[in-house]
Amino acid sequence: MHNLLYSKLKSIPEEHPIFLIENSNITRKSQEKMVEVIFEYFNFPKCIFWNQQACSLISTGASEGLVFECGAGTSVCSPIHQGLIIKDATYHSLISGN
Repeated sequence: MHNLLYSKLKSIPEEHPIFLIENSNITRKSQEKMVEVIFEYFNFPKCIFWNQQACSLISTGASEGLVFECGAGTSVCSPIHQGLIIKDATYHSLISGN
C-alpha cells in the first residue's frame, strides 16, 4: 500500500482523508485494526467506512431498498434504510458464483 500511495498515486496521505468501502460481515476487531494502520502508519487525517451494499444502492440514486450481491464465494442480501445497512436483517449465504 505504501508503494501504491507514494509511487503510483504520487499522493501524500497526511494531506487527504481516506474513504474505505467494507463488506457487511467485517468484524469490529478488523475495522479497529484497519483504523490503527490508517492513522498510525499512514497518518491519514480522516477516515470513513461505508458498507459496499449501501454504496451500490446509493449509486442508483436511492437511499432505501434491498440489495442482493452475488460474489464468487458468498451471496449477501442487505436491507438498506436511509443509506444505512440494517445489519441484524442482513442474510449471508454460501450459494455463490463458484
